[in-house]
Amino acid sequence: MQLIDMLTTLLSGGQSARIYKELVDKQQKAVFAGSVPLALEDSGQFIVYAIANMGVPADELEKSLQEQIDKVKTELISEKEFKKLQNQIETRITNSNSTDAGLAGALPAYYVFYGNTNEINHELEKYMAVTREDIKNVADKYLKNNERVVLYYLPKSEEKK
Repeated sequence: MQLIDMLTTLLSGGQSARIYKELVDKQQKAVFAGSVPLALEDSGQFIVYAIANMGVPADELEKSLQEQIDKVKTELISEKEFKKLQNQIETRITNSNSTDAGLAGALPAYYVFYGNTNEINHELEKYMAVTREDIKNVADKYLKNNERVVLYYLPKSEEKK
């Protein structure tokens, strides 16, 4: 769980994340981009998406998106980017567990998923044990080109006939 969460945060955890920064800010091929992991009981899904900027062909946007996915699969993230990722995770966990409402939501989840509410006290150390190599390996394991579905949602005027 920690690995997929960190991969998601790296790729799309805000406007300074890789996909958003590259496709929206730098290349201006998308107006929005992100990723969402869907953990299911058996197998899950990892959805990566982008909304094309006006005039950008869908296949061109897909190519740029794929380049970012391939980069995280083949290259280690920099130490600086890794430290930023750890800081984001630490801030999120600390903030979510700093209120009564946050704890009231988290403790039952820990009981259901782990059978032990005390696991909340070890969550941060599990995240901090993740390495740069772990992130590269999980991306390579789950973001396979031959195990994906690509969908284009186009306006009727642009549908291929």
